[in-house]
Amino acid sequence: MRRRTKRVGGKGKSSRAKGSLQDRMAKRKASLQKRMKRGQEKTARKGTGFFKPIEQLPENFKEWNPGVGEHLIDIIGYEAGANDPLVDEGEETYGLMIGVHMRVGPDQKPFVCLGEFDEPCPVCEARNELREAGKHKDVWVPLFPSDRTVYNVSVLDNTEEYKKGVQVWQVANFYMEKHLQKLSTRVLRPGMSKQVDPNIYFSFPTAKDGRSIAFEIEAAKSRDTYKSYIGHRFELREEDIPARLVNGVYQLDQLIYIPEYDEVKELFDKGKHTERVKDKETESGVSEETELFEEYSKMSKRDLISEARNLGVKITPKMRKNKALLMDAVVAEALEVNRDMEDEAEEISACPHGHAFGEDAGEHEECDECPYELWERCAGEE
Repeated sequence: MRRRTKRVGGKGKSSRAKGSLQDRMAKRKASLQKRMKRGQEKTARKGTGFFKPIEQLPENFKEWNPGVGEHLIDIIGYEAGANDPLVDEGEETYGLMIGVHMRVGPDQKPFVCLGEFDEPCPVCEARNELREAGKHKDVWVPLFPSDRTVYNVSVLDNTEEYKKGVQVWQVANFYMEKHLQKLSTRVLRPGMSKQVDPNIYFSFPTAKDGRSIAFEIEAAKSRDTYKSYIGHRFELREEDIPARLVNGVYQLDQLIYIPEYDEVKELFDKGKHTERVKDKETESGVSEETELFEEYSKMSKRDLISEARNLGVKITPKMRKNKALLMDAVVAEALEVNRDMEDEAEEISACPHGHAFGEDAGEHEECDECPYELWERCAGEE
């Protein structure tokens, strides 16, 4: 992440260089102690975004935030609760797939899209109004909910992570779920028995039937790119998932915060969405959508089909015959993927109050209202 610096003379030194390392570490520790004592009390008033207020979550609740590097996890199945929009209550599932409006209101908090529960959603209503008014796609596309999935995971990266037990991981579908869906379906080659089950039940707890998932996160290569999730693959397990983990899963749909319509509308109307939804322009001076169309128009149909598959676009027979239809679908998916990556990057490395992320932890009154996980990353930023 590119760090903001302050000019303190002709050399342009970082403001973080002041004081000895010992002094800075002591200050950071004191700030952490203060935040741990006060922060949870202040976030208990109302929903803090995607998950319920801290005091309403299980006492041992832990959220996993993977960093750059290689990872190995087990995704553990559980029974769905009453708030899963796709799976009936009591049925076995491996993750909660749900739409989320990632940046709502002045604090740019994530909120579950109420449309997931067949209820009116003020953000979706605003998007439809802009679309019907003939506004450019760059204006209303950012108001679509981001497709995300929440998993119960056992992290096998190292002993320390494994000892934490079951952790909760929520991530954009583009980074994980779309890869799992591809990996979990076997290709039945000619001559194979029709009785062979084409599905791989990776979340099943036994070593025989289940699979661990390996992947790698690569850091962004420049200011204008985003981190990448690569190398997704299944790994055979050496042993069954222990009963303490299988019995320690969370009913994930019971952890999410479902806001009231008026709450979301009030925050959305107060937010800076009118600035965010202006036509985005690239360095070349044209909209992102136009630039993508220009880029994909130079591709052959074969290469465009390959790109569509990489993006997870479902290719219909009409698309195979009509390159324009195929290009529309590829551009639309590419715009959504870019938006998801922007949301992910901002969620991880941006201060919702406009202060210097990684530098100003504990220095402002608003720090007490910051979600704990985000504040902890800010305070621990090197």
